[in-house]
Amino acid sequence: INRVEYVHAKNFIHRDIKPDNLVMQLCEGTDPRRGKVRKVALIDFDHADPDWDPMTPSCRQNEFCGTVQYSAPEAFLGYFSQSSDLYSIGVILYLLMTGKMPYENDIYEEETRRRHSLPNKHCVWSPTIVQRMKDFSIDWECNPWPEQKLCRNFCRSLLAFDPLMRPVSAEEALRHDWFSQQGA
Repeated sequence: INRVEYVHAKNFIHRDIKPDNLVMQLCEGTDPRRGKVRKVALIDFDHADPDWDPMTPSCRQNEFCGTVQYSAPEAFLGYFSQSSDLYSIGVILYLLMTGKMPYENDIYEEETRRRHSLPNKHCVWSPTIVQRMKDFSIDWECNPWPEQKLCRNFCRSLLAFDPLMRPVSAEEALRHDWFSQQGA
């Protein structure tokens, strides 16, 4: 989340945060006696919006960027924001904690096939995916969620269907109680 916070501070939104775009990097630590430390780096800025303005909502109805399984519902309608990137982090957290994706692939498959069969790949995505995501019930009772209540609460906040219910920034997300409990 720190890397996303940095990207957002530079008025970029990534729009394709997924495990393939996270790498470990060896960096100099703050304490020279401890040597190098490992940090997560965010890569692949092919879909990033370098002109994003947090004061101006971004809607590009003919544009979808990202990987469908990691994308926020509003991204399928052409809306991208800091909140969309945080949603993607929520998908990754859910995957890391449970070993499965929060949504089943079949909610995307039909629309993805339809889109790839069209000559214009920049077509408007059908609101069908958004409705399927809204109707789907994410499993918040599977392991390890019952024992990891603060992490579940944090992940739920990131995966809120309504972007206004998510943390407004990476900075706000980092203030969640789960991080203070972890000593992070």
